[in-house]
Amino acid sequence: MSEKGRRSACLAQTAFVRVNQVGYPANASKRAYLVTSATETGATFKLTNSSGTPVFNAAIGVKLGSWGSFSNVYALDFDGVTTPGTYTITVTGPASATSPGFLIDVPANVYSTPLANSLYFYQNERDGANFIPTPLRSAGGHLNPTGKPHGAPSGEHHAGDLPALRADAAGNATIDSRVRGLAGGPTEFAGKALVVHLSPDDYATQPTGNSGARIACGVIAATPPRDAGGQVIPPPRDM
Repeated sequence: MSEKGRRSACLAQTAFVRVNQVGYPANASKRAYLVTSATETGATFKLTNSSGTPVFNAAIGVKLGSWGSFSNVYALDFDGVTTPGTYTITVTGPASATSPGFLIDVPANVYSTPLANSLYFYQNERDGANFIPTPLRSAGGHLNPTGKPHGAPSGEHHAGDLPALRADAAGNATIDSRVRGLAGGPTEFAGKALVVHLSPDDYATQPTGNSGARIACGVIAATPPRDAGGQVIPPPRDM
């Protein structure tokens, strides 16, 4: 589906399920919310585990009020589900909806990643005498061995300018892009940083396309790709 088609489908949707995307501690209370423009008389919901097996069914809860442009907000309570795993909620009724995947687990597993990310964020906000150098703060500018201006991958651009990255409703994103024109091939990337910026790149403003703050970063390791048999795959001839 095209981006225009996805936007149109989202605008046409009249019901959404909002969950705690951090997750739910297994032995704590658990509530999601059905937000909808329709009156959901007689609607039900079910929880499905990652194997596709329904594990919980119930009628939707009481109407709690409205939210923004949605005239109806209903409670979806599922305290009785305590088995650790990844789940989705599906509502069946006048306006159906399905949630993003979410976690149920012991508190240490639910909160460890958000807590680590929060600590990392505040460490990267430090300055002055308490500055903590991390790849997110100290990574250099765009990879640009040929001295090109910043721009879209379809025209003149830094070697490190990559296509836009789009995340799904659960916050997951995948990119598959080839960087051409580097004389050193894949080894020229070793030790470099892959940085995700907060905002869309306008591919015009120098030097980073007005793409906002750095929100994620990883250091690229020189690990050659291997086939199913474990053999190293040689790089393409044009890299």
